[in-house]
Amino acid sequence: MELIRRFVEWYFCIPSAQAGQGHSFSLVYGEGTTQTWPFGLLLTGVAAAAALIWIYRIEAPQIAARIRWTLTGLRLAVLLALLAMISGASLAVQKTGLPYLVVLIDTSASMGIADQYQDRSQADSARRSVHAAQLSELQRLELAKAVLLDPQSSLIQRWQQRYRLKVYAFDDTLSPLIDDAVAEPEVLEKALRELRPLGPETRPAYCLEEVFNEYRGAAPAAIVILTDGIASRSSSELTTAAAQTARELSIPLMTVGIGSADPNRDLELTDLLVDRVAILGDPLLFRVRGRSWGTSQEKIRATLRLVNDPRPLASSEVESTGNPFSFELLTTPTEEGDHTYEIELTPLEGESTLENNRLTATVSVRRTKIRVLLVERHPRWEFRHLKPLLERDEMIELRTVLQDSDVDFVREDRTALAGFPPRASDLDEFDVIILGDVDITQINPQSLTHIRDFVSEKGGGLILIGGERHNPRQFSGTPLETLCPVPLDGIEPPTPQELAGDGFLMRPTPEGRIQAFLQLNEATATEDLWGSLPRMHWSWQVIRTKPGAITLTTQGGAGGRPVLVWQRYGAGQVLFHATDELWQWRQEREDAVYGRYWGQAIRQLCRAKLLGLSQRVKLTSDRPVYSVGEPLRLIARGPTSPPRGDGTGLTALVTSTGNPVRVPLVPISEGQYEGHLASLPAGQYQVVIDLPTAQPDDGCQFRVELPNREMRDRAANHADLELAAKTSRGQYYHWSNTASLARDIPPGHPVTQAAAEIVPLWNRGELYAVLLACLTMEWLLRRKSRLP
Repeated sequence: MELIRRFVEWYFCIPSAQAGQGHSFSLVYGEGTTQTWPFGLLLTGVAAAAALIWIYRIEAPQIAARIRWTLTGLRLAVLLALLAMISGASLAVQKTGLPYLVVLIDTSASMGIADQYQDRSQADSARRSVHAAQLSELQRLELAKAVLLDPQSSLIQRWQQRYRLKVYAFDDTLSPLIDDAVAEPEVLEKALRELRPLGPETRPAYCLEEVFNEYRGAAPAAIVILTDGIASRSSSELTTAAAQTARELSIPLMTVGIGSADPNRDLELTDLLVDRVAILGDPLLFRVRGRSWGTSQEKIRATLRLVNDPRPLASSEVESTGNPFSFELLTTPTEEGDHTYEIELTPLEGESTLENNRLTATVSVRRTKIRVLLVERHPRWEFRHLKPLLERDEMIELRTVLQDSDVDFVREDRTALAGFPPRASDLDEFDVIILGDVDITQINPQSLTHIRDFVSEKGGGLILIGGERHNPRQFSGTPLETLCPVPLDGIEPPTPQELAGDGFLMRPTPEGRIQAFLQLNEATATEDLWGSLPRMHWSWQVIRTKPGAITLTTQGGAGGRPVLVWQRYGAGQVLFHATDELWQWRQEREDAVYGRYWGQAIRQLCRAKLLGLSQRVKLTSDRPVYSVGEPLRLIARGPTSPPRGDGTGLTALVTSTGNPVRVPLVPISEGQYEGHLASLPAGQYQVVIDLPTAQPDDGCQFRVELPNREMRDRAANHADLELAAKTSRGQYYHWSNTASLARDIPPGHPVTQAAAEIVPLWNRGELYAVLLACLTMEWLLRRKSRLP
């Protein structure tokens, strides 16, 4: 065929094809627009040929058959030449190029996984492929590069000799690696080495459809796909979803499965929440979120320690079955200063990546005295146990007011005050006020307003300990009523039957379990401790709580009546005790539980005032991490009076890499504001209050992530790639065995590069010469045979 092609090019003076090009030849008729014979002319020619054969058969039966068939052939040649002239036959010369070969390389995030291979021979092969000394270096994308850049197979060079090579990177979209399909191998190899696994999602079927559309009319010889086979959105976008279309278009899929089908074991800590400023002796609760892959009902050890100090401060066994999973660790700082804490998960056996097993956070621990005012009507049991406890705490400076005390008590007790502080400035000297069953008729009404302002404006803490006579029923119509987290018409005294019963165990609610000051021992799981505490008998029966108030503990657990109720009020906090029998926790335990609770509760309520936060607006988000498309809620807390003097209200500025988004904050209660955003694109965001006096730590940060679909399934899907290759009449290869890949690809069809050049045949002299020669030979032969 090559000799015939060269002869045709020489005879018709057609320039020889350049390297990588060729010529295809075809006959066309008429004006060179069709490759089919004119039907009428063809039918006439067939009829004429049949008539000639019949005439010669009956006209000269006496002559030899050899001469008769020779005459018939000559007459048919004349007829064929005439038909060629009449039909306008021409030779169409089409310049062609090499057929296309498309190579797709998966660059999604899952291609960054470093697999741990159960088969050691595969692991050794992988190591040799990418010249890696450690298994942790074997990222899937590096394996794909090794397949293409292997110097022994020289796939790139061999493919460029036989095909017009087009290489694409794909994840959720398709992008050409280089624009020039005939680039030098060195240029293409450099671009391959620079690929990184950063794609947010994988959509193999969608990207294959893009290839089909781009090469419609010039089908490539094959499509080579190097991928782990994962489709992160849904199974409808697996490679097999496009395999049938590839078969209909006669494009075989040559799939190369990358990575291990064994579950890839990995742990990742994603988020860490902790107060960045703490008081010495204040419990620090670290709330941590993480994700796991390749685990099945395994216990993971989480450890909290100071950076550069191997001694553990706290540890916990974490269930990794949930994804994401969460846990909490609690510690109490014993030294002031800035401390950097580290939380680390013990690595799994065979875990692929260890760098993501730890997170750090820096906390500023301050040493300062907490000034507490304890007010009670008479020395009931709670007062008798609480007062000496607070006196023994070296971090607390205690003052007491006992309404029914005599003059000697005031003179002899170093903590005693003669009466309730009458001026607001006197009250400002304290950080936390504890009101027992006080008789508010013995307190100046103006002082009750001072208490409200102390909480709402100054950020002070208020603890209300319910009593049988005054607290909180006597608060009706006073400023204290607004401070109380429970409505006064929503409480009832215990019935005689309830008092005569066995009492109740106080149990934390889900909201209470996440409060640091309710962690009553160093372990994070304190449920057993709560169940072992003494039973209580007297408590107000709380029917309902105020909107925004949070029930921290109940009688007997879920569904029980609230006992400890907490709420924010302006810049401060209020904690309500429906019972006055917490002192019973000292039975057999002394201050181990009772002292821990009161120390932690007081430190929790004094934070805003003691750390200077009362006159600042603090902004938080309801969650540290969101998915794209999820609504966001911003919460601001501060003074009850408007923070802006111009009356325009509060505004939060949400910033990332672009222009800030302004979010109006609407007041929803005393000193509390809310703002909402429908959604934000993926990224890390900083939120600040639009106030001249705002401090950097008044704002917050949160992250918006793409849905966790790309890394949800990490095992390579070789089965789907094998099925896709079979359906499309292609071939599947494991990445460790691609020796035959280069020769298995079909030759494909040359690609048309320019309009066909028409060389007329019907008017060429050679055709007339053939016609004349045939007529002459027929005449001479007829004369010799003595035919008319």
